[in-house]
Amino acid sequence: YNKQSGEISITLKEENNKLKFEIKDTGIGIESENIENIFNPFFREEVSRSKEIKGNGLGLSLVKNIIQKLKGDILVKSEKGIGTEVIVYLNYN
Repeated sequence: YNKQSGEISITLKEENNKLKFEIKDTGIGIESENIENIFNPFFREEVSRSKEIKGNGLGLSLVKNIIQKLKGDILVKSEKGIGTEVIVYLNYN
């Protein structure tokens, strides 16, 4: 969901005895009212563009489920047209 020639940055660091993964892109972004929905199975934000952007809406649902099973957290910040930041916290103790 990034733009042509867009950028992605991935960082990993320790914070409060947890591993913190940050993934940021300069992509198409997500409408603020849809951020909670992106973790629902089969959710696709823009039905009109669903043929342009392939996928079935299962990826983030699976990611969140796995992270929760590992007793971690996932947060998403996004701005339409600007990009998205995903932050994952995992305990390592």
